[in-house]
Amino acid sequence: QEEGEEDEASANATKKSDTETEADAEAEEAEAKAEADAELKGAEEDAEASVKTDSNKDEKKQDDPAQKTFNPQNLDSDLSQLEQLKHSIARDTKSKALADLLGSLKVDMFMLREKIGVLQSEVQDGVEIAPPDPDASLVYPVPVCMQCILLLTALYFVIYTALAVCKVIVDWFALGPDTLCESALRTASETVFYAPMLCVLFLGAQLRAVQISQGQRGPPGAAELGMQACAWSVFAQTLLVLAIPAFTGEGAIIGEDGIKFASEENRAIAGLLTVIRGAAIASLYFGLCLVCVVVICMDARSLDVKPVDVWDDPTTVAMEYAPPVSVAMQCTIGLTQLFFVVYLVHAVLQSMVQLLGQSCLPGSIQEIDRPNALRVAVLNWEECFQVCTSAIALAPMVCILFMTSRLRALELDPKEGRPQWWAEELFKVCTTAIVSQVMMVLGAQLAGYKSARVKAVDSRPVTRGVLSALGESDLEELSCAEAQNSERMIIGIRVVLAVIIHCCVAGICVSTIIMEGKDLGKPVPPFGPTLVSIILLCSMYFGVYLGLLLTQATSIAVFSLTSTVSQAAVATLLRLVRLFKMAECTIRFCPMLSLLFLGARERALLLSGFKGSPQCWAQDAMYASVAALLTQLLMVLGAGILSKNVTVDEAGSPKSARIKYVPGKFFLELVKAIAFVALYGGVIIVGVSVLVIRPETAGCLRRGFIPIPMSF
Repeated sequence: QEEGEEDEASANATKKSDTETEADAEAEEAEAKAEADAELKGAEEDAEASVKTDSNKDEKKQDDPAQKTFNPQNLDSDLSQLEQLKHSIARDTKSKALADLLGSLKVDMFMLREKIGVLQSEVQDGVEIAPPDPDASLVYPVPVCMQCILLLTALYFVIYTALAVCKVIVDWFALGPDTLCESALRTASETVFYAPMLCVLFLGAQLRAVQISQGQRGPPGAAELGMQACAWSVFAQTLLVLAIPAFTGEGAIIGEDGIKFASEENRAIAGLLTVIRGAAIASLYFGLCLVCVVVICMDARSLDVKPVDVWDDPTTVAMEYAPPVSVAMQCTIGLTQLFFVVYLVHAVLQSMVQLLGQSCLPGSIQEIDRPNALRVAVLNWEECFQVCTSAIALAPMVCILFMTSRLRALELDPKEGRPQWWAEELFKVCTTAIVSQVMMVLGAQLAGYKSARVKAVDSRPVTRGVLSALGESDLEELSCAEAQNSERMIIGIRVVLAVIIHCCVAGICVSTIIMEGKDLGKPVPPFGPTLVSIILLCSMYFGVYLGLLLTQATSIAVFSLTSTVSQAAVATLLRLVRLFKMAECTIRFCPMLSLLFLGARERALLLSGFKGSPQCWAQDAMYASVAALLTQLLMVLGAGILSKNVTVDEAGSPKSARIKYVPGKFFLELVKAIAFVALYGGVIIVGVSVLVIRPETAGCLRRGFIPIPMSF
């Protein structure tokens, strides 16, 4: 019995022990589960707090262990800790299911912590927005420089095209001379006069930025702001001129001194519009100065080039952040500043002449018998700067030639981009000759080599000792005047300077054609239709001006050196001067055509790593435009030689109204129509090619241009 009681007590104790063990296991399991839930909840709260915490508290979060970010390197150690924890739970509880349950909760916690860490790191680093894909748009991103060039080119050709079409309609329907539309368009054509000089400066700034950044970036934001200010100021002036007839019912006379109307009742409107135009001109000069300053100060730091010491010379102590400003860019900046200074001073003097020339003022210029000395001086200096504008007229085309040579050098050597040393010397000589011509005109004025008599405002006095664009009345006046030896010497010096300019132009053209790269073993890229077209346009432009210069100089020399000149000689000289002045109207499109072609070439080279070219059809359009302009020039020269009754219109095409021979008149009109379509059609096609060109299309296989990316 005692043994039975002991067995029963032992069984009860074992049963009680098992019951206590199971209770303890259940309690431990509940406690572990509660601990896991609390830890999971804490992790969720930590994740929510880390997302809401400001980025400025990063250091504090790093110091706080509860706010630790996820580190992928700690994942292996966490997993090993998890395995140890599972074995410990299974050993203590003798329950594998409980260990697996707690282990799965721990794994979920690790995964949640990983996602929280990734999210936190993204928030701390900033959310990166993917850049727009250029391939997703029809138009590949166009630089601001090219946008401004396209705007000014389109404005230039639209105004002259509209003027030519309007003139044809007026002549066809016999609406009479000086209609309101024709007068407004002719005035608007004078507002786009600054476009070529501005565009060549923009192009030079773009080329310098490309060289410094090695093709990575364009000019800084300040330079692009200046370009836009210049372009939109010219655009605003043009719109202002075209809007005047809509408000006043009459055309305005736009000069460099302001806006004038014929009727008295519109004087107030003229004053208001003159103030607006003055603001536009101020914006133009502000943008011009800003671009020049930024170009000079441009370096790797302002362009954010990586590495910033890419241009550093290890042999020097100081750090170099950019190459020296190229000779072509130096000459372009100098001529641009001189160009706009001359026209600014001329505009101020014209305003003073207009003010002092009013008959209501005592001693005004219109009172010929007793003119005031100040008013006479202002008039004489205004005439002097009028001649200075003629002396600086070649500057835009000369700068275009500089940039053409510079672009060819960058194509052959993107790192340095320097033409031959003797070509750079020609740049300097040509620039010095143009500046010397202006200084010669000013020196002649200071020395008193001018006509002593003062005329009315409407009639230009003859300025002696300087060479200007002479008309028939000027030549007739010179034929009756006697020149002093000093005046003949000044005329001779100006002729010599002009010949030097044209010789330098010829030398620069030759240097551009024969230019070779540094590595003589590599094949030289083809010269290309773009550069051929620009060289042809330069040849036409400078050839006409050289002919005009020689005929004017001959006329002045003949009329000054001989006392009696036969009527036949006078008629021949007048006819030659008139012939080249008609040709001058034809070549007015050469600068803008050259700039458009040069911009298209530069854009193609940048997209193709300096190996490609514009599309084949764009190059064909360039040839068509140049051929059309050359045809017009030959027509003007031929018709002017064969007939005395030929004149030219605003587009530079010969008029056939005075030609009586019917077959010749029909042939002339047919050639004019074909040349008109070829010229303006080519301009439109080249402009479209600039917009639609892409890296994969920036080449022309049949002319040897393959768009192969190249590292600098």
